[in-house]
Amino acid sequence: MRPLEDSIEGNHLNLSNQGISNKQVRLICDFLTQNPQINSVDLSNNNISQGIVDLAKVKTINSLNLSMNTLDSSSQEAMLALSENTTLTVLDLSKNYIGDDRATAFK
Repeated sequence: MRPLEDSIEGNHLNLSNQGISNKQVRLICDFLTQNPQINSVDLSNNNISQGIVDLAKVKTINSLNLSMNTLDSSSQEAMLALSENTTLTVLDLSKNYIGDDRATAFK
């Protein structure tokens, strides 16, 4: 994973295609909490599943791209955490394995 400071453009943090795992998500959450001006995060094409529970607790994010990660239908806790986050206005979960029944929970 490249240094987080090098991945910022304005209010957007782009960490796509970095091989990020659930363990590294905690560090990213700490960084986001310390940098509340960042409200758009791209974590597409990584290896994140249950780490999403921690991301959902960061209330400064309003746009979150989690496409092409390792979410599947067993990620119920992560899906619940995301659905309870009221600050997210844009959420991309495309190209995961969550199924239509889980996806409709976000309508």
